[in-house]
Amino acid sequence: MKSPLDGSSACKINSFWIRPELRNGGFAVLLTEPCVAWARECGANQLECNTHYTNSRMREILVKQGFSPGMVQCSLGI
Repeated sequence: MKSPLDGSSACKINSFWIRPELRNGGFAVLLTEPCVAWARECGANQLECNTHYTNSRMREILVKQGFSPGMVQCSLGI
């Protein structure tokens, strides 16, 4: 089967939200693991996942899964 990406593109986990009462139950890992597997199967050279800079728990989860901390996005409300 031909990969839709052929190693030349990045995949991105755009967004997901976990209800506060369900947090710390392992759902973030359960949601990201299939994305990592799919990106690898597709031949992606990178998988990105953005999280708010204050979300230290999600950053920890991502780093444990092999993600490297990257850029910080800054916004200006006008």
